[in-house]
Amino acid sequence: MNLKISEFVCCTLYGARVNTFGLYTNMDEANLTLEEKQSIALRVVNKSSSEEIFERAYNYLLHLKSEGCSTIGVCVDLHPLYGRKVLDVMLRLKKDVADHLGMQLILIGHPLKTTEDFEMRTLYEEVASELDMFGSSLFRESKDQVALQAHLKFMFTLSTKHGNKKLQFQVDQDNKATENESWAVVKYIEENVTGTKGNVFFVYATSLSAYIMGAQKDIYQRMAKLGIGVVVCPSASLSTKMDTMEHMQPSHNAIANVPLMIECGVTVALGIGNAGDVHCPLTPTLKGEAALISIACRFHDFQAIEKICYENGKIILEI
Repeated sequence: MNLKISEFVCCTLYGARVNTFGLYTNMDEANLTLEEKQSIALRVVNKSSSEEIFERAYNYLLHLKSEGCSTIGVCVDLHPLYGRKVLDVMLRLKKDVADHLGMQLILIGHPLKTTEDFEMRTLYEEVASELDMFGSSLFRESKDQVALQAHLKFMFTLSTKHGNKKLQFQVDQDNKATENESWAVVKYIEENVTGTKGNVFFVYATSLSAYIMGAQKDIYQRMAKLGIGVVVCPSASLSTKMDTMEHMQPSHNAIANVPLMIECGVTVALGIGNAGDVHCPLTPTLKGEAALISIACRFHDFQAIEKICYENGKIILEI
């Protein structure tokens, strides 16, 4: 049997970083930790001109179009160092690909610095009306529970201020049982937020697979009750370098537990995340990403995988 997918919805792509791996002079940088790579990616984007970013992203979108991708959720990197440079490129790109390629881009804010920083917070607030959704990675704030709670309050307040725009949280990427970012968001919503069902989705959620089975089921069921979907980025997850293992945890492949999520009622969709950059130099085709879900999770319900690649993406991106 083969996967029969004629059209894709890709829910996550870092638009300013695609096809940048050739700009790195030290190939060993691809083996650094997530936090170290973030700093390197920031450096490359800052040095790139707007035209260079546009050309790289447009060419990659042409490639995705050839694979049958109709809609893409693009993470828009934001940092005080270069202000709204990436956003301006992505706004132009959004119009161009709609006019010339018939593709739809959903622009998702992605701060590359903690929102505790005044300049970062101010920039995010200034550009919020021009974004379709608001997102963030939680690996910075999650090291300090006070900072994490303040960040979550900022994000939900920002969403409410702008008509309840959808929130994307990139969570639990390090593939270890001690990570609890998904739990933190779920608990925050349960205790502080009302009327947000379906207004939040996660990306990655890899470390939940390292939990014991009862804990996995508990968090997935609570996510399903809150309408929190998950975007799985197979090659990006599998390529993430783990910290030195210091704790015993269940044996599993470095990807979200897609079969159990579906069993518990979580909407699962497909993303790429990183494409040809320092995080993931080699990127499969979209059908290859879909195949990785089957291979890594030993999941052979092809109809469910086909749904992940298109129908569920439409749900996540609200199209």
